Amino acid sequence: MLEALIASEMPVSWREDTQTRMVYHEALCRSSLKSMLAYYQQNYPYPPYTYQEPQSPSHIEAPVLQFHGLEDKYLLASGLNDTWKWIARDWTLITFPGVVGHNIHHHAPEFTRQARIEWLAWHTPT
Repeated sequence: MLEALIASEMPVSWREDTQTRMVYHEALCRSSLKSMLAYYQQNYPYPPYTYQEPQSPSHIEAPVLQFHGLEDKYLLASGLNDTWKWIARDWTLITFPGVVGHNIHHHAPEFTRQARIEWLAWHTPT
């Protein structure tokens, strides 16, 4: 199952680069697939599907930098709605129109690297 996930989600450049593929494969194999699935099991309801009052999440008390591919198959762009209501500090959102993949840092590595460096410099106390 993990092999299929790796094969389907890896950008083409990774699939052709054996060394990179092996590094990520090794890292993912150290991850617990059971734990990954448990996260989703805790966040999706089971039958019977009855209305439950939502729990109020805590506010994030730190500055947030978020990258989001607007064509992400797993986290839809509509999921960004009202995000700012849950963040007590500043929120920097950088969107990538037309980017389908879930791992923006792999689809635009140089841009995201530079954006992180600049964002961290801006948020580092002096």
